[in-house]
Amino acid sequence: MCGKINNVLNNWDIPPDLPIREIDESDGVHYLGHVWFIGDNYVLKKHPNEERNNQERNLRILSALDNQGFTSAPLYTKGGAAFVEISEEDSFYTLTRYVPGKTLTDEEIGGDRMPEYGYKVGQALAKLHLALVAAEDDLPSNSADPYKRVVEWAIPKTKKANHDFGMGLDESLFDEYIEEFGKLQDKLPRQLIHRDANPDNIIFNNGEVSGFIDFIISERNMRLWDVCYFLTGLGDSFYDENEKWLSIIKELLNGYNSINPLTDEEKKSIYYVMCTIQFTCVAYFVGNEKYKRAWEQNKTLTLFVAKNKNRIIEIGMGVKQHFFHPYAKGRSGEICSYPPKDE
Repeated sequence: MCGKINNVLNNWDIPPDLPIREIDESDGVHYLGHVWFIGDNYVLKKHPNEERNNQERNLRILSALDNQGFTSAPLYTKGGAAFVEISEEDSFYTLTRYVPGKTLTDEEIGGDRMPEYGYKVGQALAKLHLALVAAEDDLPSNSADPYKRVVEWAIPKTKKANHDFGMGLDESLFDEYIEEFGKLQDKLPRQLIHRDANPDNIIFNNGEVSGFIDFIISERNMRLWDVCYFLTGLGDSFYDENEKWLSIIKELLNGYNSINPLTDEEKKSIYYVMCTIQFTCVAYFVGNEKYKRAWEQNKTLTLFVAKNKNRIIEIGMGVKQHFFHPYAKGRSGEICSYPPKDE
C-alpha cells in the first residue's frame, strides 16, 4: 500500500519518502478510513468520485479561509490541479496541510474544563463566520430553508415517530414551534456556514481551537445553526448532568457574542434552532437500519432538549452585550473583540 500511496504523492511537490500512517479513531480525528498522515505536516484523503462536486466546493472554501488567515489550504499538484484522479479506482485523492491538534476526547467533553472549551468554541465559530462572510461572494453555496423543511417534512415524521416509538414528546411542542419560531426565523442572520460543526470537526491544540475540518456540506443557512449543532452534538454526554450542559451552552453563547454579537432574535431562538436540528435528525434517521444507533441517540436527545426548554430560553435571553469574561483572551478589564487584542 505504501508504494501505491507514494506514487500518488509524487504528484505534489513535497519531500519524498515521508513516513506514511493511516489515521484511525485512536488519533482523535474520527474518519472512517482512506486517510493517511504523510510525515508530520500533510494529510492525504481518498474520495469516491460521487463526492467530486462537494469536495470541489470544500476545497474552494478551505482556500478562501486560508486567504483570511484562518486555516490551511489544500495543496495543488505540480500541474496545478486540486486533486489526483485514479480512474481505475473510481476515486480521487486530495492533499492538505495537517491542522495541528485533535478533537476533544469523551473524557475532556465530560471534564471540568468543558465550559471553558465551550467558550473558546463559541469564539472560534464567531471568527469562522466572519471569515466566511468576507469570502462568501467568491464561493459557491447552496441555500437552505430549514424552517420550511421542518414544517413540511420533519415535523410530520417526528410526530409519527413520537406516536410509534413512545418518544415522550408533548404534542403541543410542534404547534408551539411552528407558531413561535415562525415569528423569528425570517429575522435571523443568514450566511455561508460550516453546517456540520459537531465536536468531531473542531480541532483543539494545547487547549485552544486550532481549526475546523470537513466543510463538505457547507451551505447558506442561519448562522445560529452552527452554534446549536455543536451544542446538541454534546447533549448525549450530559443526560445525567444537564446543569453542566446548560453551563456549556451559556459559555459558548458568551464566547460567540464576545466576537460576533448575537441579535435579539437569535437570543430568543436558541431553543427553537435546537428543535430544528433535532426534528431534522429524527426525521432522517427514524426507520433507517443503517443509522440505527444515530436514531436511538437522537430519539433520547430530542426529549432531553425539550425538557430543558425553559432553561435554554433563559440562558439565551441572558447573554450580555458588554462584559469582561474570565475565559476571554483580552487583557484584564477589556472586552474581547475581533481579532482579540493580544493576537
